[in-house]
Amino acid sequence: MLSSEPRLPSEMTHVRVDDGLELAVRRFGTRAGLPVVLQHGFAGESVSEWVDSGLVAALVADGRDVVTVDARGHGLSDSPRGAQYGEPRMAQDLAALIDQLGVDEVDVAGYSMGAVAVLLLAAADRRVRNVVVGGVGAGVVECGGVDQRVFKADELARAFRAADGDHGVDPARARLREIVLAGGGDPLVLAAVADAMHRDDMELSKIDQPVTVIAGDGDALAGRPALLADALRHGRLIVVNGDHTTARHHPAFAEALVRGLRS
Repeated sequence: MLSSEPRLPSEMTHVRVDDGLELAVRRFGTRAGLPVVLQHGFAGESVSEWVDSGLVAALVADGRDVVTVDARGHGLSDSPRGAQYGEPRMAQDLAALIDQLGVDEVDVAGYSMGAVAVLLLAAADRRVRNVVVGGVGAGVVECGGVDQRVFKADELARAFRAADGDHGVDPARARLREIVLAGGGDPLVLAAVADAMHRDDMELSKIDQPVTVIAGDGDALAGRPALLADALRHGRLIVVNGDHTTARHHPAFAEALVRGLRS
């Protein structure tokens, strides 16, 4: 889904990755110091999740060089049917982006599906210094990623593949499909993204970096977040007000994000 263009001054570029797809990348701030790479969640994109919520502005005000990326299949990035999707592939794309930034270290933050991608990246890439994740909790430990007991990706994929007016589709999922269509997205691509959602063990023991887990107190997808924070060698938990959609708009979320990426 697409949002309006960001109001903060930014530079828009495209990064080509190894399988030929181009990812839409925006850069904000002074380009001084360590970059912060931000990855959004399922059916979202960088502007609505990171810019419109005020999170990019908070990081820029803290003097950070901020880089956002629209995941493959989302926003202004390439979204071909038949491409490889899923969080491991997203983590590869983030590694390719870091290659092109030409830096030895980065900080990373991800929300929901993007949180799973940055955790996979941190487990495999020593260039990651600090990690902040939001919108996830015990599901990462018990389900291998976004909590399938709540998210139910299989049902969502079926809804995205349903014909217009199919009365057998759950109304809430049908509305999301309509929103995707209205925003110029391809429901069949997002169905493939849902099919590919990570369900394997996360190997959290390989993550040696500090990880700040930020969870909304009313976020069903981030249920029991202490389980995730405790499973990480250097994990800490910050709980803020809000559900899966509203928590990242709370001022406490921005404060926790900035602090987590300073350590």
